[in-house]
Amino acid sequence: MNENCYLLLELDFDPPVEDQNVIDQRIEEKRKFWSINSNDFKRGAEYKKYLDMLPEIKRIMCDPLERKKQSETACNHVYTQLDKDLNILGRSGEITEDVVEKIATVKKLSVDIVKKRASALGIKIGKKKADFDSDYNKYYKNKPAKADVFDGMKNFLNPFNKDNFYDFLNPGTIPNMDKLPCDKLTQFAKEKKEKFNKNDSNSSSGKKVCEACELTFKDENSKTIYDEYLAWCKRRSILDDAKRIAQMAGLELSNAQGDIYIGQLTELFKDRELAKNVLIAFCKVEKIAYNLNPTQRNNENIKVCRCGHINDVSDGRAVCQNCGNELIIKCPNPTCGVENDANIKVCKCGFKFENIDKALALYDLAEYSIKKLDFEVANVHLKDAERYWPGSSKVKAIREQLEESKQRIGDIAVNMRKAVKEKLYYEAKEQYATLQRSFPEFKEADLEEEMSIAIETAKSYYDIARSVSNETDIIENCVKAHENCCDYPGVRELISKYPPQMPTNLRILPDGKTKTNILSWDESTSDGAIYYYIVRKKDAIPINTKDGEFVGRVNICSFNDCNILPGIFYYYAIFAERAGVYSRPLTSRIPVLNLFEIANVKITTGDSMLQLEWDPIPSGSTVELFRSSDGDKEEHINSNNSSGYLDLSLIHI
Repeated sequence: MNENCYLLLELDFDPPVEDQNVIDQRIEEKRKFWSINSNDFKRGAEYKKYLDMLPEIKRIMCDPLERKKQSETACNHVYTQLDKDLNILGRSGEITEDVVEKIATVKKLSVDIVKKRASALGIKIGKKKADFDSDYNKYYKNKPAKADVFDGMKNFLNPFNKDNFYDFLNPGTIPNMDKLPCDKLTQFAKEKKEKFNKNDSNSSSGKKVCEACELTFKDENSKTIYDEYLAWCKRRSILDDAKRIAQMAGLELSNAQGDIYIGQLTELFKDRELAKNVLIAFCKVEKIAYNLNPTQRNNENIKVCRCGHINDVSDGRAVCQNCGNELIIKCPNPTCGVENDANIKVCKCGFKFENIDKALALYDLAEYSIKKLDFEVANVHLKDAERYWPGSSKVKAIREQLEESKQRIGDIAVNMRKAVKEKLYYEAKEQYATLQRSFPEFKEADLEEEMSIAIETAKSYYDIARSVSNETDIIENCVKAHENCCDYPGVRELISKYPPQMPTNLRILPDGKTKTNILSWDESTSDGAIYYYIVRKKDAIPINTKDGEFVGRVNICSFNDCNILPGIFYYYAIFAERAGVYSRPLTSRIPVLNLFEIANVKITTGDSMLQLEWDPIPSGSTVELFRSSDGDKEEHINSNNSSGYLDLSLIHI
């Protein structure tokens, strides 16, 4: 093929990207892009051609020798025209940074490659021409996307004394909430929304903020829009404060004062040079006298951490004074390992350093979970952190901390969390007290409040149930008590005198095509919140809730059992459940047998042969094959448990 793979995939070719994972990921990204835009009016035909070339692109990019040829071809192709353009643009012997950036954008090359070629041609790179109005508009004046929407949400955040969604979702004192992956943030939003269950203005505002958080953090693109809005708000706040100070000093800003605001902007940009340029542009447009001391413009002893803190490394410092993280980070990519300044965005190999930010935020979340003795959650966070930053020494250290805590505490914390999840608050309260006796430093105010409210609410309903004589009132209040605290003492004993009526008229339809047994029944005639508890058993009728396999609990009169095997005789029992008390079972007296249909059969013919293929079948299943010709009787030709059969006994006619 004539097209160059490195150029088609927009991968660095000098030096060439060699990491197969990075290459495969870019191929998949391009496949999706070409597929989505294959009907584009202008370039649809071109994208379809690239889609047809994908097998060949994959073959070439999996072969190191072929890749080398492609990178050399890309260099020859790109540098021939690039060198010609650079010689014209740099006839004076110099081009500016902004011209380099424009060339890189037009030719879809990295800035480093353009600089490298300019240097090879003896062309110097001059400083970027200052465009004060452009910088002023970009970083201060122009509102980012959805700014008005996010501004409107501040009214709903005010009752909670929070300035942004990250602070609102923060369950404690977790730093770097803004670096967490979207799935973690939406999980926090959903969990928090469940707590706003009262009918008051505070709960209403809380629910609206939680719903806004779910939309804002639904994916990385939406999150980026919100992050850009917050960054814009912080920039304006910093620059407005600089203007306020300058106005009090006669529209003048000293170097010492400017350093304060440059430092604050650097924490946002993670780039001290950009912070200086933005402050200078702001002062020029706002007519504030400010002249940066030339000796301050470049300082090789200044290193900016990923947290944004400015560090003086003249004393040999290797870690950040603010967060303790390394100022030089070795690329985690096992095929790379290049050492980079901590504040870079992407390594030359393609590894995104924002993944390190996510990993660090997940470490903090794991440590927070360990302090809460929520070990299962801490383990999940550490696994996610390892995915973003493989081989990190921090993961090892925190995992050792986790294992040590688990050995000291045992299963008490796990059992407590499980009890809370199942609303067994009396049991959870006992486990909590046990933990505090062993670890006096352990305290979780939110959990204490949750348990206290649930138990007190259950007690109030239980007291009412004991004080009334009407059966309906007794049941209603026992149900409410059970909904708040499932193990409140005395509730089950009281309501068990009034078990719910069992459902009736069980109907079961086996569907071999969807591999499902479809159950339906008529509802229980009992009052109150009724759930239906479904039990399944092989070869015998279940007689109680423990006799067989629990398959589901629903509050409607139907259930699809998808976790079944073909050729098995299943019996079902449906129990009406109210406040933990069960009715007599509604059972299937006749077993259900489901024979799955074979799916996606493919037939390939040849000389006196026939190849049959189909989707894999469940373990323990058997496919029976029959054959007939010209109205003859069916002939059984094979039984197997594979996903194909080759018939070599055909007669050629």
